[in-house]
Formats: sequence, structure tokens, C-alpha cells
Amino acid sequence: MSHKIIPFIRNHDQTAAQQAEYYMDIFGDQAQITKTNPVVVTFKIYDQILATLNGGEHPGAILNPSINFSLWINDESETKKIRDRLSDGGSTLMPFDVYPRSPAYGWCNDQYGVSRQVMYTPGKPSNQLIPSFMFIGQNNGKTAEAMEYYTSIFPASKIISTHPYGDNPMGENPTHFAHAEFELVHQLFIALDSGQDHQFQFNDGVSLLVSTDGQEETDYYWEKLTADGGHEVQCGRCKDKFWVSRQVFPIQAMQAITDPDPAKAAYANEQIMQMKKIIIANL
Repeated sequence: MSHKIIPFIRNHDQTAAQQAEYYMDIFGDQAQITKTNPVVVTFKIYDQILATLNGGEHPGAILNPSINFSLWINDESETKKIRDRLSDGGSTLMPFDVYPRSPAYGWCNDQYGVSRQVMYTPGKPSNQLIPSFMFIGQNNGKTAEAMEYYTSIFPASKIISTHPYGDNPMGENPTHFAHAEFELVHQLFIALDSGQDHQFQFNDGVSLLVSTDGQEETDYYWEKLTADGGHEVQCGRCKDKFWVSRQVFPIQAMQAITDPDPAKAAYANEQIMQMKKIIIANL
């Protein structure tokens, strides 16, 4: 399966290849490295495409749970094994236990700081890895708005389910969403609201690459994702109105920067560094 939207995980230590191999070791035959270059390593876990990026230190790109990855695993012993492997050398946010959402669930950060919700999902036909958003702080209560916004931008998209908190002991607004699922271009995502005192927010630690084909499609997504309070950054990067970090990157730009002619690739890279929105003709 090809994905329109690919999560890019920033690696601060220039060890993206080691990070990808770390995941290959944990997930075994349900993971595969698909493409590698000195800057980006692309891989799959449970058929979800992800990438690690050698981004270096950046104060606005510290990994946090605002964009995390839910792991739905249909074998209980495998669930615990994966959770234990991921938390080894990392940290535990919610201990592995029985919760209303799953008979075996735990939330942890792995040793690279990537946040995971690992849960046993009996009856699911296959394991899944699902990018998940936490709408917190100034975004708390905006899950419904965000889903409407994103599904209006991307084709083949829909809101699948919503589950408000209702009466709850955590003090959450009963109308806010404890869990919601939606699809963008047939790709599953999860979102929730949280009014707890989280000391983090969406940043560049995890960005979502939107793969485009041609200038017209690049222009469309750039304009939509920077509208209504979003803003442009550099090198094909932008923030949407919820401050989720995006990369709108045409396949033609990727072909240009990986050209077998070193001079052409260097020229394309130099041009991209000077751009905000990617202009293919200038590469």
C-alpha cells in the first residue's frame, strides 16, 4: 500500500539508520526497511509507512506524545512483548494493565523518545500501527473541528467514529472526544482531546509528509494547509492551523535531489533550501 501521508520522525543524533534497525529488531517480519539515503530512512511497520530523518538538535523539535503511534496487536503475549521491548531504555507513561479501552494496554516512550500506545485488540484480523493526535492546551476540544478540516482537504476521507468523554472522573469536558477515528485517503488516524496539564504541544519532532505529484497538486495542499492561521516555513515545510508540522513535497523534487548526477542533485538541494513552497520548475 502506498500512503499519501507519511509520518517523519526527527532523529537528533544523526542515527536514523540505527533507529530504523532498532524497530526492525523489535517488530521482526512485520517490519521492513524500504528506502534509505544519508538523510532519510523509510520503513514499514504493520504496513504503515514511516520515516526517520537525520534532523539534528532543534529546540522546536523535541519528540513528545502530541503525535504518537497506536499499536493494535491481536495476540496478548505479543502485545506485552512489544510493549516491554519498546519501553526498555525509554519511559512508561501508563503502566501495562487492564483498562476500559483494552484488556492489556500500556503507553510508553521508546529509547528515541517516540511515543506509543500499545494495546491488545482481540478479534482484529491483523496488527496495525496508527498515527494518533492529542489535541491539548489551546487545541483542547478541537478534535471535531480538526477532523472536519482534514477530511475536507483530502479525497477519499471520512470520519469513522467519535466517542465523547461523557461523565468522567478526570474532569474532562463531557462533550470533548476521548477517542475518534478518521480516514484520509483511505489511511486511518486517531485523535483525542485532553484537558490535562500537558507540558508539550505539536512541534517538528514528528512531521507529516504529504506526497504530491506535480505543481498543481503541490499548490493545492500548500494553500489548504497554510490557510486560516497556518503558516509557511522553509524547504516545503509548513504548519497547519493547529500547528501540526507538515511537509508538502512533490515526487519530482525527490527525484531531483536523488539524481544520479551529483551536480544536478546538489543544485536541486540548494534550490529547495531557499524555498518555502516547492517550485518544481526551479529545480
